[in-house]
Amino acid sequence: MADSAAMTMTRRALLRGAVGVVALAAAGCRRHRRLPSAPALTPADAVAVQAAYDAELALLAAYDAGTASGDPAAVQIARSTHEAHLTALHDLLPPGDGSASPNSTPVLSGDMSKAEDASAVTLRTAAVAAADGRAAALLASIAASHRSIGQGSRPPRSSR
Repeated sequence: MADSAAMTMTRRALLRGAVGVVALAAAGCRRHRRLPSAPALTPADAVAVQAAYDAELALLAAYDAGTASGDPAAVQIARSTHEAHLTALHDLLPPGDGSASPNSTPVLSGDMSKAEDASAVTLRTAAVAAADGRAAALLASIAASHRSIGQGSRPPRSSR
Protein backbone atom coordinates (compact mmCIF):
# COMPACT_ATOMS: atom_id res chain seq x y z
CA MET A 1 0.00 0.00 0.00
CA ALA A 2 1.38 3.42 -0.90
CA ASP A 3 1.92 5.80 1.93
CA SER A 4 -0.01 9.08 2.08
CA ALA A 5 3.16 11.19 1.85
CA ALA A 6 3.90 9.88 -1.65
CA MET A 7 0.35 10.59 -2.87
CA THR A 8 0.19 14.15 -1.53
CA MET A 9 0.52 16.76 -4.24
CA THR A 10 3.23 19.29 -3.62
CA ARG A 11 2.64 22.97 -3.96
CA ARG A 12 5.23 23.15 -6.72
CA ALA A 13 3.50 20.39 -8.77
CA LEU A 14 0.15 22.09 -8.36
CA LEU A 15 1.54 25.42 -9.61
CA ARG A 16 3.22 23.73 -12.60
CA GLY A 17 -0.04 22.04 -13.52
CA ALA A 18 -1.96 25.30 -13.25
CA VAL A 19 0.58 27.11 -15.42
CA GLY A 20 0.34 24.29 -17.98
CA VAL A 21 -3.44 24.50 -18.12
CA VAL A 22 -3.33 28.29 -18.55
CA ALA A 23 -0.70 27.95 -21.30
CA LEU A 24 -2.83 25.40 -23.18
CA ALA A 25 -5.92 27.56 -22.86
CA ALA A 26 -4.06 30.61 -24.10
CA ALA A 27 -2.65 28.69 -27.07
CA GLY A 28 -6.17 27.86 -28.22
CA CYS A 29 -7.48 31.40 -27.81
CA ARG A 30 -6.41 33.16 -30.94
CA ARG A 31 -8.30 35.77 -32.81
CA HIS A 32 -10.15 34.37 -35.76
CA ARG A 33 -9.27 35.98 -39.01
CA ARG A 34 -12.24 37.24 -40.93
CA LEU A 35 -12.35 36.13 -44.49
CA PRO A 36 -12.47 39.01 -46.92
CA SER A 37 -15.96 39.62 -48.19
CA ALA A 38 -16.66 38.81 -51.80
CA PRO A 39 -16.57 41.75 -54.17
CA ALA A 40 -19.88 43.20 -55.25
CA LEU A 41 -21.47 41.96 -58.44
CA THR A 42 -21.08 44.07 -61.54
CA PRO A 43 -24.22 46.08 -62.34
CA ALA A 44 -25.00 43.80 -65.30
CA ASP A 45 -24.61 40.67 -63.16
CA ALA A 46 -26.77 42.17 -60.41
CA VAL A 47 -29.50 42.86 -62.99
CA ALA A 48 -29.25 39.27 -64.30
CA VAL A 49 -29.40 37.78 -60.81
CA GLN A 50 -32.37 40.03 -59.93
CA ALA A 51 -34.13 38.92 -63.14
CA ALA A 52 -33.52 35.29 -62.20
CA TYR A 53 -34.90 35.99 -58.73
CA ASP A 54 -38.03 37.53 -60.25
CA ALA A 55 -38.40 34.53 -62.60
CA GLU A 56 -38.22 32.17 -59.63
CA LEU A 57 -40.96 34.16 -57.91
CA ALA A 58 -43.11 33.86 -61.06
CA LEU A 59 -42.57 30.10 -61.23
CA LEU A 60 -43.43 29.71 -57.54
CA ALA A 61 -46.56 31.83 -58.03
CA ALA A 62 -47.60 29.52 -60.87
CA TYR A 63 -47.09 26.44 -58.72
CA ASP A 64 -49.01 28.08 -55.87
CA ALA A 65 -51.85 29.06 -58.21
CA GLY A 66 -52.27 25.39 -59.08
CA THR A 67 -51.49 25.80 -62.76
CA ALA A 68 -48.98 22.94 -62.64
CA SER A 69 -50.43 19.58 -63.45
CA GLY A 70 -48.95 16.18 -62.92
CA ASP A 71 -47.80 14.07 -60.03
CA PRO A 72 -48.31 16.05 -56.79
CA ALA A 73 -45.02 14.75 -55.40
CA ALA A 74 -43.14 15.96 -58.50
CA VAL A 75 -44.86 19.34 -58.29
CA GLN A 76 -43.85 19.64 -54.62
CA ILE A 77 -40.23 18.73 -55.46
CA ALA A 78 -40.17 21.34 -58.22
CA ARG A 79 -41.63 23.94 -55.88
CA SER A 80 -39.05 23.13 -53.18
CA THR A 81 -36.29 23.37 -55.77
CA HIS A 82 -37.44 26.84 -56.78
CA GLU A 83 -37.52 27.92 -53.13
CA ALA A 84 -33.89 26.80 -52.80
CA HIS A 85 -33.05 28.79 -55.94
CA LEU A 86 -34.63 31.89 -54.38
CA THR A 87 -32.49 31.51 -51.29
CA ALA A 88 -29.28 31.10 -53.30
CA LEU A 89 -30.09 34.06 -55.54
CA HIS A 90 -31.02 36.23 -52.57
CA ASP A 91 -27.69 35.42 -50.90
CA LEU A 92 -25.84 36.63 -54.00
CA LEU A 93 -27.74 39.89 -54.40
CA PRO A 94 -26.43 43.10 -52.85
CA PRO A 95 -28.13 44.13 -49.59
CA GLY A 96 -31.49 45.75 -50.23
CA ASP A 97 -32.12 43.81 -53.45
CA GLY A 98 -33.96 40.55 -53.83
CA SER A 99 -37.52 41.59 -53.44
CA ALA A 100 -39.84 42.06 -56.34
CA SER A 101 -42.82 44.33 -56.13
CA PRO A 102 -46.13 42.45 -56.19
CA ASN A 103 -46.99 43.91 -59.60
CA SER A 104 -43.68 42.91 -61.17
CA THR A 105 -44.13 39.17 -60.64
CA PRO A 106 -46.44 37.77 -63.30
CA VAL A 107 -48.37 34.60 -62.62
CA LEU A 108 -47.58 32.08 -65.31
CA SER A 109 -50.27 29.86 -66.66
CA GLY A 110 -50.39 26.96 -69.02
CA ASP A 111 -47.75 24.33 -69.64
CA MET A 112 -45.16 24.52 -66.85
CA SER A 113 -42.64 22.53 -68.90
CA LYS A 114 -42.60 25.36 -71.45
CA ALA A 115 -42.16 27.94 -68.69
CA GLU A 116 -39.30 25.92 -67.16
CA ASP A 117 -37.61 25.50 -70.56
CA ALA A 118 -37.96 29.19 -71.43
CA SER A 119 -36.49 30.11 -68.07
CA ALA A 120 -33.59 27.69 -68.65
CA VAL A 121 -32.74 29.36 -71.96
CA THR A 122 -32.80 32.83 -70.39
CA LEU A 123 -30.68 31.73 -67.44
CA ARG A 124 -28.17 29.93 -69.64
CA THR A 125 -27.71 33.10 -71.73
CA ALA A 126 -27.26 35.18 -68.56
CA ALA A 127 -24.74 32.67 -67.18
CA VAL A 128 -22.60 32.88 -70.32
CA ALA A 129 -22.67 36.69 -70.22
CA ALA A 130 -21.92 36.97 -66.48
CA ALA A 131 -18.59 38.53 -65.54
CA ASP A 132 -18.61 37.24 -61.96
CA GLY A 133 -17.85 33.54 -61.55
CA ARG A 134 -20.27 33.15 -58.64
CA ALA A 135 -23.13 34.60 -60.67
CA ALA A 136 -22.22 32.54 -63.75
CA ALA A 137 -22.06 29.29 -61.78
CA LEU A 138 -25.32 29.92 -59.94
CA LEU A 139 -27.23 30.98 -63.05
CA ALA A 140 -25.92 27.98 -65.02
CA SER A 141 -26.82 25.61 -62.20
CA ILE A 142 -30.35 26.98 -61.97
CA ALA A 143 -30.69 26.81 -65.76
CA ALA A 144 -29.77 23.13 -65.68
CA SER A 145 -32.25 22.53 -62.89
CA HIS A 146 -35.04 24.27 -64.81
CA ARG A 147 -34.21 22.24 -67.91
CA SER A 148 -34.37 19.05 -65.87
CA ILE A 149 -37.68 20.01 -64.26
CA GLY A 150 -39.09 20.97 -67.67
CA GLN A 151 -38.05 17.66 -69.17
CA GLY A 152 -39.50 15.75 -66.22
CA SER A 153 -42.90 17.42 -66.47
CA ARG A 154 -43.48 16.32 -70.06
CA PRO A 155 -45.33 13.13 -70.81
CA PRO A 156 -43.00 10.43 -72.10
CA ARG A 157 -42.78 10.10 -75.86
CA SER A 158 -44.17 6.94 -77.29
CA SER A 159 -41.58 4.80 -79.01
CA ARG A 160 -42.60 3.58 -82.42
